[in-house]
Order: sequence, then structure tokens, then C-alpha cells
Amino acid sequence: MKLVLSAAALALATFVGSGLARADWLGDAWSEESVRRNGNPAITIHRDSIHVVLPAATLRQAYDEGATTERVLSEFLERYGQRCSSLLKLNAPHPNLKVRLSLQTRTSFDEISEDDEVLTALKTEYLKRTETGSPVLFTTSPGHFDYTINYVPKRQVRCVTPEMPTS
Repeated sequence: MKLVLSAAALALATFVGSGLARADWLGDAWSEESVRRNGNPAITIHRDSIHVVLPAATLRQAYDEGATTERVLSEFLERYGQRCSSLLKLNAPHPNLKVRLSLQTRTSFDEISEDDEVLTALKTEYLKRTETGSPVLFTTSPGHFDYTINYVPKRQVRCVTPEMPTS
């Protein structure tokens, strides 16, 4: 009996210590449930850099799982980045890739500053049309953080360019 319990404890400790036991921040990052609760991430590709918008809750979940910001950005771009962009191909390694990170947070209409004319007008119009109260908005912080990562894709995709139509 003691041996069986010890073997079970060892198996449990091994499982808990592995990545299998942790929540999957990357798989959850763009899930329907996460978008509903935390907002929609975004990736904007430029010729020499990438701008990533992540919900703060997603970044916090990744930190809780032991990830660094640089690893979060690399893995997020690996999973969700546009591989066949004519601007910056994520099918190829990019040493010293510049990545700008902005954070998105959940904000209610009630928290909107009256100095923000656009959101105040949106709030006024919304409240005229509904009796259910204020919805939740996801706002992106005006500030950002700049990182440099060594991006190396773990997989390759085949990019196909459509032929020019002929008449």
C-alpha cells in the first residue's frame, strides 16, 4: 500500500511540475471566452517592427505560468502572427525584432473620463438606446513598451501568391 501511494504521489508531483498541469495562457489568449472577458488581442505588422496589443489579464496569466514578457511576445507571434505578410515574413527568423507592446484593460462606461469626447458621446448614444445599463469596453493604454526579441519560427508554412489575372 505504501509503495502504491508513493508511486501515485511521484506521478502526481511529476504531472504538477510539468507544463501539462498549468493553464494554457497561449491557447486561451484568443479564445472566445477570453475575448469576451478580457478583450481582443491584435497584431499589426510594419516593415521593420510589430505592434502587439494584449489584454493585461492574458499577460498576467502568462506571468503566473512563469513566462517572461519576451517569451510571451515570441510565443504569441509564433502562434498567431501573419506568416505570409508582404511587409515582414514571420516564416523566417528575425534577430533583434522590434516589438511594441500595448496593454488592453476592461473598462466600464462609468469609468470614462468626461474629458474623452469620443467615448463620452458613444456612452451618451448607447444609453439613449438601451435600458440594460452600461456595457463593458476594452481600452488600450495610451502608453506602450518597446522590446527587442530574437524571433525564430518553430514551424514553416507555405506561402502562395495568387497569379495576376489575365484578360
